[in-house]
Amino acid sequence: MFSNIDGKLKGLAIALCTLGIVVSITYGYFVGQLDVGLGIIYAAVGSFISWVISALVYGLGELIAKTGTTNRQLDDIKDLLTPPPTVDPNRNWQPNTDDFLVPTKYDKNDQFFRNGD
Repeated sequence: MFSNIDGKLKGLAIALCTLGIVVSITYGYFVGQLDVGLGIIYAAVGSFISWVISALVYGLGELIAKTGTTNRQLDDIKDLLTPPPTVDPNRNWQPNTDDFLVPTKYDKNDQFFRNGD
């Protein structure tokens, strides 16, 4: 539902513009049966308002698309500029967890490391 929202907004903008212009011209035609000048005004103003609203919705879709592209490019730049993690071989590293036992030093005489001998 929310994937490709930029494309959906652009499609909605085109549909709004098309539908708005058709409805405005149709309404202007029927109003024009009573008063020609008023019918032309309704058709012109309604079409213009439909175009402006659809341009704003399309612009929002374009803004979302450009923001996503910029975000992906910034992530790529961040990955290039972030140095790889370094491990000090002299440091005895242990994961920060209490779920399992990790020995701090290897001792071949320790019962923990024996293979059943």
